[in-house]
Amino acid sequence: MGIRLQKFIAETGLCSRRKAEEMIIAGHVRVNNEIAMIGTDVEPGKDEVMVQGIRLKQEKKVYLMLNKPRGYITTAADPWARKNVLELIHEPVRVFPVGRLDTDTTGILLLTNDGEFANRIMHPSFNVAKTYEATLDRKAEVEDIDKIREGIVIDGHRIDATARRIGPKRVRITVHTGLNKEIKRIFKRLGFWVRDLHRTDVGGVHLPPSLKEGKYRHLVSSEIEKLLASSVHTPRPPREPVGGIGFQRAPAHERPNPHKPVIRQARSTRMEAPERRSSRPYARPRR
Repeated sequence: MGIRLQKFIAETGLCSRRKAEEMIIAGHVRVNNEIAMIGTDVEPGKDEVMVQGIRLKQEKKVYLMLNKPRGYITTAADPWARKNVLELIHEPVRVFPVGRLDTDTTGILLLTNDGEFANRIMHPSFNVAKTYEATLDRKAEVEDIDKIREGIVIDGHRIDATARRIGPKRVRITVHTGLNKEIKRIFKRLGFWVRDLHRTDVGGVHLPPSLKEGKYRHLVSSEIEKLLASSVHTPRPPREPVGGIGFQRAPAHERPNPHKPVIRQARSTRMEAPERRSSRPYARPRR
């Protein structure tokens, strides 16, 4: 049975499905020596797929768990040649990080060559829970935890999170959205500075204490099944209004009707002569 070409390319681990679509549109992909188009189906093992002259083939799926140390980036390419988490991985197949962690953030990071799996874990619509332990610059009060539970609005989206204190300046927080730097931005809204951030859990899979920083291991089948079971597709909630929490829209009868024509009075095109005044400010009237 055939599958979409962009899906096949993503499953080989070459790139994401979106990047594969861009390469197809640019004419860099050939199927059976013919330039491919969006919508092309291929049969793995039967059709020959080549990207920029390189023949692709499906590889064995690999699923890894890394205990990311501080100072490593998680992007596949970096123009500044900084330390990359891929330098810590020694596998015969190419893998890529599932999502991102900031350079100064430590903890569990998944890597794989399965594009579909990565999309289900990364995309916010699949609601995969991610748990962090944050060390703050000052003590978190009960009121601060309550505000997090009520929801903080970031980029127009209310972040549904659960949080509890695990120390005077430490908070364990779980989120599902996956926005950029969302944990730090949540605490920044409350006036805190995150001094240390450590991710302990993704989709119910915990980082074991025995896995040292900079080391990785393969996920077992039960952990893969747990991750896939935790990814339930739900539509993304609408953006919060510009006014944020407590903002009330005007009633419908008070809002302007965009379909009602606006009648404006035409301005007169006649130019009136300016009033003549004497150049002498206190000129005497003529007799």
